[in-house]
Amino acid sequence: MHKDILERATNKGHFHIIAQFENLVKQSVLKPEFIFLGLERGLFNDDNSSGDSEKLVYVSDPEFDYIWKGGKFGANKDIDTTYGAERETKPNNCVFTVIVSKNKQHKNEYQDVFGFIEEWSWCDSESQGKKPVDWIDRYDRLLFERSKLTLI
Repeated sequence: MHKDILERATNKGHFHIIAQFENLVKQSVLKPEFIFLGLERGLFNDDNSSGDSEKLVYVSDPEFDYIWKGGKFGANKDIDTTYGAERETKPNNCVFTVIVSKNKQHKNEYQDVFGFIEEWSWCDSESQGKKPVDWIDRYDRLLFERSKLTLI
């Protein structure tokens, strides 16, 4: 995520974005439970009318959500914090999803960047596992499943 986005979020008082980015998003992308390819919805992206087919969705099942408790200028020393963030109960029966776009259009400028984090959110999970509810209808295909430790 570009630092300008985090700065804009801070200036607007959206500190929870920073708390979630530092404590959930990074971990979800580095150690996902599942990775899906393709969103089942029409999406125009990077001059591609079927940009939805190239999106990656990283899914994790963190124990907590995080909120910002540190105030505008950082951590509050009176609160046990990590990056000014505090653990909060995660939403019931939910998994955390991060949508990533592969770096195609900006490859010359950012050669070492695989992709760009577009958005993240909590999503209802299916009752028998850690996948998003209706995942078969949401995504084109499953690429990775941690419990099997293989690329599919």
